[in-house]
Amino acid sequence: FLFYISRPRQLSPDSKAAREALTDFLVTSLPTAILQEVTRQVKYAVMKIHELRVSPDEMSELVQGFYQYLIDKLNQNPFFNQEKCNVKVEDVLAEVEKYICTCCYNNLFCASSDEEVADLSLQDRIRSLNWVTAGFLETKINFARPAVRNLLDDAIAEMIDINSHRRNDEKLECLVRCSHKIFEALKESGEEMIDSYFLL
Repeated sequence: FLFYISRPRQLSPDSKAAREALTDFLVTSLPTAILQEVTRQVKYAVMKIHELRVSPDEMSELVQGFYQYLIDKLNQNPFFNQEKCNVKVEDVLAEVEKYICTCCYNNLFCASSDEEVADLSLQDRIRSLNWVTAGFLETKINFARPAVRNLLDDAIAEMIDINSHRRNDEKLECLVRCSHKIFEALKESGEEMIDSYFLL
């Protein structure tokens, strides 16, 4: 019964699963009044994201503005200040964010064809100038060692795989796994890592 949109819209399997997960979370975690308010706000945000035709930067600002609005609204609710409350505002926001990132994926993460052409052109230009080399990393990565090359290939694969995921937490997991592969490559190369350089 939640997230019914009057205009028929075919949901992908990922979007259906995300809707069910959010609905289950809200129903089991929140009182009816808060559940209805969150549902109303999320439905409105999703509708706006699908309708608006704005630049990626503007869309990012609008979505972040919605998240902040929802945080402020929930923080004002006394339910979240009770000792017996088992759910935090951050938990609600995390579930809402997963849902929005999944069902609005194409609007939030897919570049327009003009942007893709410009991006590919810039990538080709950078590659042709050989601007980015291992020397710029200021590390002693030993590319002659097969184990190091394999770890770096795995790190690159994680970065490529990031676009196959819709949810923000899955994208973040790809980044973390990529970072771990790079750290392993540094260790395999004999590079000593200083903890203060990294925040992971």
